[in-house]
Amino acid sequence: MSDPRFIEQQLVRIEQYLKQNEMWSSDAPPSEAMASDIPFAADTMTFEQWLQFTFLPQMYHYSEHYENVPINMAVAPMAQQMLGADHNKLVHLLLTLDNLSEIQHG
Repeated sequence: MSDPRFIEQQLVRIEQYLKQNEMWSSDAPPSEAMASDIPFAADTMTFEQWLQFTFLPQMYHYSEHYENVPINMAVAPMAQQMLGADHNKLVHLLLTLDNLSEIQHG
C-alpha cells in the first residue's frame, strides 16, 4: 500500500496542469458521453475531458477508499498518443501513477 497523500498530490498536480494549460472545461459532457463503454471514452470525449470528468473523480474516490491505485493502470501511453510531446509533463504525472500501480500490484 502506498501513501494516499502522494496519490492525492499527483491527482492535484494533474488537475492543476489541465487548468494551467487551458485544458480544463467548465462544462461537463452530456450524460450519454459519460456512459461510453469505449476505453478513455474516445468515441465521445476528448482525452482532456476524460481525464477531468472520469479519471480524476474515479481516482480520488479509489484512493480515498483503498489508499492505493487500481491494478494495471496504463493511462500515460494514451496521453502520449493523444497529446504528444507538447504535454510531456502531464504524461510524466500520469506515468508516475501507472508505475505505482505496477509496483503495488506487480
